[in-house]
Amino acid sequence: MAISTSLSENKQKLQQAHQRYQQDVVFVTWFCASVLASSLPALNENPDNWKEITTAYDKANSDALVWANTALAQLISTPEEVNQWNDSITSALQDALSNTTTLVSNPNDNTARTNVYNDLKQLSSDLGLVVGYVEGMVTTLDGFQSGVSDMATQFATIVQDSIDASNADQQQIDNLNDSIADLNNSIKNYWIAIGVAAGVAVLNVIVAVVATIADWPEGATIWMETIPAVLLAGGFILVQWSNIQTAKQSIEGDQKEITGITADMGALSALSQQYSTFSTQAVQVQNTLTEILSVWQVVQTAIEDAANEITTGGDDFGTGQWQDLENDLNTALTDWQEAYGISLLLTFNIQASNADVNLNMSQDDFEAAINNGTNTPIIQYLNSL
Repeated sequence: MAISTSLSENKQKLQQAHQRYQQDVVFVTWFCASVLASSLPALNENPDNWKEITTAYDKANSDALVWANTALAQLISTPEEVNQWNDSITSALQDALSNTTTLVSNPNDNTARTNVYNDLKQLSSDLGLVVGYVEGMVTTLDGFQSGVSDMATQFATIVQDSIDASNADQQQIDNLNDSIADLNNSIKNYWIAIGVAAGVAVLNVIVAVVATIADWPEGATIWMETIPAVLLAGGFILVQWSNIQTAKQSIEGDQKEITGITADMGALSALSQQYSTFSTQAVQVQNTLTEILSVWQVVQTAIEDAANEITTGGDDFGTGQWQDLENDLNTALTDWQEAYGISLLLTFNIQASNADVNLNMSQDDFEAAINNGTNTPIIQYLNSL
């Protein structure tokens, strides 16, 4: 079994999974910021279970902030381990290659052979650090996910109880939520397209706060939304603006159709849906990380098995077998550099902008406002809301 085989076979899987991970973290950051920037709507008439709603809302926001300060903070940090992986694994491969080259010339060089065995042992150990780091991220998410999911369900149930008791027009409320979902999907589809078009890591992301629904004629006021932009190739590539504005216009059209008690209940329903979307996206991040973990585990196990075969049978290797290993290690070095580049997708910088923006602006005006705004690290921003 060759050292390079597993890296070669799994590079594409790693790249695809890491790109999905990066997109998912952007999405969950966006929805988490939307939750924390929100406030309970000022209604025409509070429902009978208003106290339950306010209690559930406060708990949901509290859980979201805890999640941000623990799970999200780890997801978006730039771990020193990333650079350490590259330095140590590259060194182990290079040292193994150098000693193998010596053995091609002299298969009886016991010192070089022992060094190769030690280098391969170090390589296996270092790959275990990669696996361990990703395992830690999955464990962190798992520790908080059930609480967020339970709170989303409780909040949605309490709000739906209010809707059922109010005789509000459920269809109009559903139409509003569908329009908001269309807006979110337009933004998400843009980010997916960026990953395909760029083919590289998107390392700098800015989240700006905009009003999705505000100041209904009947008095109900709903939350502030957030919208992500990305700094790539020297300039901002923003969401597909025509799709965004079409979705925004659809929301405004739904607002005009909704009045009275249905407006009140629609505002509450949209708020609970926002938290449910955040919860769903948090689950998606965990699922993507679990997928990444499984691929790295396959790579680590295969390389460890190959290293064990070499250390077990290496004492009997001749020039030809050491030559094969030399060629294999040369390939492995190239493959590792590609895999390391992929692992950089685990790290990127997300900030929040104080720019005064709205969805009715042109794309150029939106970009100019973002450029003129002041950015704050996202965790610091979330704690200020």
